[in-house]
Amino acid sequence: MGMNWKVVKDLRTRAQDEALHKVEESAEKQQQTMDSLNQILSFIRDYKDQLNQFETQGAPIASIIRTRHFIDKLTASAAAQEQLLVQLSFVTQQDKLQLIERRAELKAIEKLELNEIEQHRRYQQGIDAKELDELARRQFMAN
Repeated sequence: MGMNWKVVKDLRTRAQDEALHKVEESAEKQQQTMDSLNQILSFIRDYKDQLNQFETQGAPIASIIRTRHFIDKLTASAAAQEQLLVQLSFVTQQDKLQLIERRAELKAIEKLELNEIEQHRRYQQGIDAKELDELARRQFMAN
């Protein structure tokens, strides 16, 4: 057999493991961003409720302005988190595609190895069959 399949498979396995690690990392970052966005949205709801209370209770205008300003900042932060989430979603998708490619490469190498083993087995069977035929011919000729 010609090729050192163990080395090639080890390289492909390592590449697959690295791709899997990248998928896990990007998915984790995506989840953290989603959690952060949900937290910000929760803060926005809370501050909007507080603003409604201020407006119905006749709170000082400075408190209302401060609360509206903070809601605006939180809204901008939420928009930034949503943009980051879209980017991370794209990165995660690309990482998953790369993982699929690495898995396919490993499967192809494994298939090539099996094909070579099978080819070698058939070749050896052919040689064995010829030797048996030759042995049988010799015995026949001897009789």
